[in-house]
Amino acid sequence: MARRGFRIWLVVMVAVVATVVVVVARGPSKSPEHPVAVPAPLSVVQSATHVPQSVLDTIGEGSATNRVLPVENAPFLSQDGLPLVVYVGSEFCPYCAAQRWALVIALSRFGRFSKLSVAQSATSDVYPRLSSFSFFDSTYTSSYLRFDPVEQYSNTAGPDGAFLPLEPLGRQVHALVARFDREPYAGRSSAPPGTFPFVDIANRFLQIGSGFPPGALVGQGLTAISQALSVPSSPIAQAVDGAANGLVAAICSVDGHRPRWVCTSSAAAEGRMLIGN
Repeated sequence: MARRGFRIWLVVMVAVVATVVVVVARGPSKSPEHPVAVPAPLSVVQSATHVPQSVLDTIGEGSATNRVLPVENAPFLSQDGLPLVVYVGSEFCPYCAAQRWALVIALSRFGRFSKLSVAQSATSDVYPRLSSFSFFDSTYTSSYLRFDPVEQYSNTAGPDGAFLPLEPLGRQVHALVARFDREPYAGRSSAPPGTFPFVDIANRFLQIGSGFPPGALVGQGLTAISQALSVPSSPIAQAVDGAANGLVAAICSVDGHRPRWVCTSSAAAEGRMLIGN
């Protein structure tokens, strides 16, 4: 009986160990509701981050409509001794989808993105299913500035119909949104107060809402949009590159006009036309 009891105990222990090994090998499971970042295709990233300077020079302000607004009487916003650019948006938002294209082009003149993912705006919103990047879980490195993007919500709805949260606003970013995403700044943009996207450039410039009407991207996939960015006659390039030039001009104004090849370009000079009261 003692020998039989030992054999039963041994069989049970082997089964338990085998189960533990299988669970460890598979790793922790994620909730089916947990949003997962989908990496952007390398070809799309290359096209968006390497728009030729000659194309940006040709387009100038293009068909961009939403001006970058100067800010007065605010402390300079910096991180690690460099100007800080803050973005707040959400993956479900079509205006954020449009703005991310312009931001990726503009910020790529000053640094390098990695781990960019892709997202589409919500099917239930205006301009549904706009193809774009997502800044969720991405990184950005630059010798000239710092970039702090926040994607508050995904484009995936939970059981209650609300979009699932991605990233919380930190204390500093929350204070910036509370201070600037309101009158008089929001009232001078194409978007009402309290809406996405929100871009703060070192507390010297703001852009609330997308730099161009999102309709320019309707019905276009990632590859089509990214390839059109380098065709000056394309309506997509006129809209997106024009908005990017306005952002470049604003960034050059806060980072000491570096690098010179970017900040002395005719694209940056014409982009200043999009900085206004």
